[in-house]
Amino acid sequence: MMPRQDRHVGRSRSTAAPTTANPVDEALHPASPIVSEREATLARPSRAVSPCAREAEAARKRPARSTGGVGRADERRVRARVSEVVKLPPVPSEARWVVRHSAHGFDVRAPECRGFAVFRGVGCDAQEASAVYTELSSEQASRLSWTALRDGGNSDSLLDTMKCYCGETSQMLARGGRYRQQLLVRGRRADPLLSLPAISTVRRKMLNLIAKSITESVAPARGAPAVSLLTEQLIKYLPSDRWFAPHWDKDRRDKSSEPLDPKAYDGPGDALATLCLGCPCTLLMLPRHGNSPGFALELEPGDVYMLTDEARWEWKHGIAISETETVGRRAIVWRLLVDENDAQSASLE
Repeated sequence: MMPRQDRHVGRSRSTAAPTTANPVDEALHPASPIVSEREATLARPSRAVSPCAREAEAARKRPARSTGGVGRADERRVRARVSEVVKLPPVPSEARWVVRHSAHGFDVRAPECRGFAVFRGVGCDAQEASAVYTELSSEQASRLSWTALRDGGNSDSLLDTMKCYCGETSQMLARGGRYRQQLLVRGRRADPLLSLPAISTVRRKMLNLIAKSITESVAPARGAPAVSLLTEQLIKYLPSDRWFAPHWDKDRRDKSSEPLDPKAYDGPGDALATLCLGCPCTLLMLPRHGNSPGFALELEPGDVYMLTDEARWEWKHGIAISETETVGRRAIVWRLLVDENDAQSASLE
């Protein structure tokens, strides 16, 4: 999710072998006819040093995230702003938590952080989570364009945390293609969505659940919004990647087709949902501005946390993993677009 100490910044290297072109890659490749002369110019380095370029250069000079030293000192500082780490389901106290139970599980919301939710057993149970974890090591998954992130993982090892981007061409070119420059400039490929059974089933159920949750938060007079998948990120962390400092995924909040500077805005999506896999972890939530206290929840494999509205734009999120964990964490991050729509349903089926 991030380079600096709290975000992945800097160039990444591809470890995948050359593959044949696919429709998504062709649509997003700089040589494609859909890339205008203006976009090609934006993708080329400029002689002038822009503020965002200076910010990126400063970020590259910051210490890399690690499991000790600076990383652990930062973790202690962040945890000092969290009064307690809550196990799920939390005991409702001081109106801080709203817990809704269903036939298969429950979801948890924090009124102080509008747009935040955690789902357990709803959309993905422990058995399905285990199957998805296994599929991320399958032969089909290995053929994806995995990218090694040099700012993640163990800086003393040749191994790295790996990430790849999947999605449909039509979705990645949404809003006038304002997000495609991020893939062009940062040298990333985009693969079709994996069609493996467990991942496909969980994806369908979770995206519909998230769309329904977003729709419920919108005033009836405005009509149901159109919720669509922008991209699906698959991430395989090293076991030594135990601390991800609180950060927010940078994007513009407007819904225009104006191009984005991919170096300044590197975390697209109006709503984010992350499926936790492999091992338990602690989710840390802190307000972006000021020193107000945050909150933390213990998550299990199969839990999904969602960030929309204020939780998406006004709060930071981070992850901490116990030193005793030996299983490498994995995750699937769904980045979603939410647009006004008069349709009666926001279903993604």
